[in-house]
Amino acid sequence: MFDCFAFRANLGGSQTESPIIASLPQGIALEFERSDAARKLRLMLSELLFIMHQVFDYLQKLLAHLLCN
Repeated sequence: MFDCFAFRANLGGSQTESPIIASLPQGIALEFERSDAARKLRLMLSELLFIMHQVFDYLQKLLAHLLCN
């Protein structure tokens, strides 16, 4: 049987920005401008993966809500 409460507890909190962006002392725009091509690619991929994670997290919560109600 599906345990709604355990599922919701495992989802945890969500961040508002990716860890790599949060660690940039000068902000993403300035860092991106000053970076070489490889670093720009890493920044873009990091942001893309973070956005994908947020969408996945939202869909998990939505599914849990729909299954538990």
